[in-house]
Amino acid sequence: MDSITEESARLFDSLAGNTWKSYSRARSVLDSFQLLYTLDKVCQGPVEQLVQFIAYLFLKHFSPATVRLYISGISFPHKEHNLEYTAKNFVVSKMLEGLHKNHPQRDNRAPVPLPLLRQITDALPSICSSTHEPLLFKSSFILAFFAMLRVSEFTTKNKSDSSTEALQLSDVVVSDCQLKINIKKSKTDQRGYSTFIVINKYRDNASICPVLTLKKYLAARPAVSGCNHLFMHFDGSPLTRYQLSAMLRKPVNFCNIPNPSLSKSHSFKIGAATEPSKRGINDEAIKNGEDGRQVHLSVTSGFLGENYFKFQFLYMYI
Repeated sequence: MDSITEESARLFDSLAGNTWKSYSRARSVLDSFQLLYTLDKVCQGPVEQLVQFIAYLFLKHFSPATVRLYISGISFPHKEHNLEYTAKNFVVSKMLEGLHKNHPQRDNRAPVPLPLLRQITDALPSICSSTHEPLLFKSSFILAFFAMLRVSEFTTKNKSDSSTEALQLSDVVVSDCQLKINIKKSKTDQRGYSTFIVINKYRDNASICPVLTLKKYLAARPAVSGCNHLFMHFDGSPLTRYQLSAMLRKPVNFCNIPNPSLSKSHSFKIGAATEPSKRGINDEAIKNGEDGRQVHLSVTSGFLGENYFKFQFLYMYI
């Protein structure tokens, strides 16, 4: 029975690590709130206290999404033990709804569309001090755009990150005319079903073709024992999320792009997502997504096929 209990707990523990951290932070903020106003220190107080806590978070300038996350975190222990939780209360639900209605969140990240992608990748040799770095960042920028990748799918958290969640060399197969990518796990695929992507040559501009660019990068990629990340520096260290964001700002500044601080790692994905409307694909066609587990993404002679965007609209949704 002990082993059954242990296995039950393991199977139940399916929340991502960052979610657990947020829930722990919610508990800490609630403790501070209760201490400040000399309230009973309980995990989940009466509805009145929860309503006051929501108002307190709002006055502290927490975003509506964070407030909702914190309330979910506070309620989690009660849900876990199948107990009644006050977050289900009508007043609490309406308050959370009101936060989003009265203070909608605006995404201030600027997209990187095709013309800007060309500019910043052309500027890389003028910014980088070595011959390997321009190839590394150009291939990562272009792949992030054409495959609509999240930064967590192709970069590591830090230099010492030994996990294999970011793209590995074995996850990519390049031929003369196409590029095959296996994304093992992502934000929308926490269980690791994996997503298979095929990208053909981009015929409009060879200088930013993902197939040709990645082939050139792979030919120059050093063979360092034990280093299997797809994107890595010449010394064998993996490309990190911080490095990608920091490098993106340099060519944006170099090209005198307005509001350079708005260009972030997610800007490639946002830029690619703006292309369907430019190509005359209506919103309904984009929203009718394909099945997300095994998808063939095609790049036509013009740009990306309509089926690509049907799926990728769901794939990039946050």
